[in-house]
Amino acid sequence: MKVRLFGGESCPICKIALTKLECEKEYISCEYIDAFADETQNICDENDVDELPHIQIFDDHDSEKIIKEFKGIDVLKILRDICD
Repeated sequence: MKVRLFGGESCPICKIALTKLECEKEYISCEYIDAFADETQNICDENDVDELPHIQIFDDHDSEKIIKEFKGIDVLKILRDICD
């Protein structure tokens, strides 16, 4: 499974989400994007990142097709369901 996580260093929920995804790296490919970095502003704008954490889950057969997105505190519940 491919997952993209938009987060920030000052966001405690983002840190928990990233730690959870890193623990599952054998099963989940995670791309972390710092939503506050100047060099990532275009990708954040293109993906309507307006709340953190913001997670995108990609189709297993089309690695560029986003099949689900989750934002905010609900991300931790979704990760618990996916990773456990």
